Amino acid sequence: MATGQLANAIDRDLLADGLRFDDLGWRGLWCYITEAPPNSAISRRMNDDWTFDHHLLAEMLYELRKLHWRYTAIHFKDGTKVAFPTPIARPGVEPPVKTQYTKEDWDSVESAEDLIPEHVRELMKD
Repeated sequence: MATGQLANAIDRDLLADGLRFDDLGWRGLWCYITEAPPNSAISRRMNDDWTFDHHLLAEMLYELRKLHWRYTAIHFKDGTKVAFPTPIARPGVEPPVKTQYTKEDWDSVESAEDLIPEHVRELMKD
């Protein structure tokens, strides 16, 4: 009997597919786990229950929040004082690089190249 983080998910998917561990062997089990379909118990467990749909909805909600912030900043008095929305934290997704700058950030800038991320500067080198 398997134990560990994925044990119940593996057992559930194997039972749902009418398989046993002995039917697969180690190589087959490796393929079964690493290539699990998106809505399988294994895939959900490996992605902290976040499906593609969840990621898409979180990104859409963030974009709507940004649009609302822009509308508020343009159309309402003191709208620019509203804080810019933060991205929704998602498993396996790194937060975006800072793209909003304050007056203090601009005061420390000596050239436009200071605003370009390091990895972009490396790509632009001759």
